[in-house]
Amino acid sequence: MASSTAGAYTDPYATPKSNLRDTIKWMASIFAALAAVVIAGTPISNLSSASLTWAQQIIGVIALVGCFGCIFAAVLQMLQLLRADVIYLTDIDPRVTLDAHEDREEIEMIRGDIAGRKEHFFPDFASLELFFNQANEAEENARLLGKAWQDKVAAQAPQVEITVAKEDYAEQVRELEKFEAAQQDMLAYGAYLRFYGRIRRAMLPLVVLGVGALAALLVFTLSVQVQKEDKGPSIVVAHMSGEGDPKPPGASMNAGTVFFETDSAAVDDAGRTIVEKARNALLEKSDTALLIIARTDTMGTERRNVMLARKRADAVRTLV
Repeated sequence: MASSTAGAYTDPYATPKSNLRDTIKWMASIFAALAAVVIAGTPISNLSSASLTWAQQIIGVIALVGCFGCIFAAVLQMLQLLRADVIYLTDIDPRVTLDAHEDREEIEMIRGDIAGRKEHFFPDFASLELFFNQANEAEENARLLGKAWQDKVAAQAPQVEITVAKEDYAEQVRELEKFEAAQQDMLAYGAYLRFYGRIRRAMLPLVVLGVGALAALLVFTLSVQVQKEDKGPSIVVAHMSGEGDPKPPGASMNAGTVFFETDSAAVDDAGRTIVEKARNALLEKSDTALLIIARTDTMGTERRNVMLARKRADAVRTLV
């Protein structure tokens, strides 16, 4: 039905719809923050660690992909919720069949809800169908009366007849505007109802995706976690006197312990201080020798640990 109202229509449901959109935006921000946590707060670099088995690496990659997949699916679904919620009079009109409508169930629900709010939208009519019938009649009558008025003006009829025809048309237009105002209210309410219904139906899938992303993140973190090396000695540097048997590591002649980072053979400043102490003892007593004992943790293969221990011992010996 063509609108004859001159003033701009104000949507009474604009604020509720805006609040719903803000809720969706906040949820999207939460999932975006979760993605940032995955990127910045998880040990992604551990996937390349030599201490991981192939099974751990495969599980880590699958879990990471699953986590990002859940986040992407959730954000995509929320963006779809923010699409235009336009609804037309033909969607509300119960006389229009919905056999080929893509949102048939949704539109039928909206029609039923509006029909159940008779006292609010069309209190003077027994049914929604009767309301639309009367609205169409009002539109047709306004068109006919307007044509009759224009015809009298064109035929230069007496002024009295022109005035009466104009008043009849204006009265019918006012009647038509009442129908149009009620239809605008129905359209606004239907658009809000559609948006709210879509959000309500999306809540459970979004919760499932969120839990799935967190679960995948937990699996990834556990699968690629590299255990820290023990706080026990990595390199024990001891000096031995030539006058007797060598004293065991940890005795009073122990020069100290050099610690290393995981998978590293680089000597830090604290380690250099210990090596320097052992070197000074060696220079002070010509009959003194140094015993270097290299240790690693139990992570990784035996061959890898032997090579790592050898590299660490070589690093200390080079500094001496």
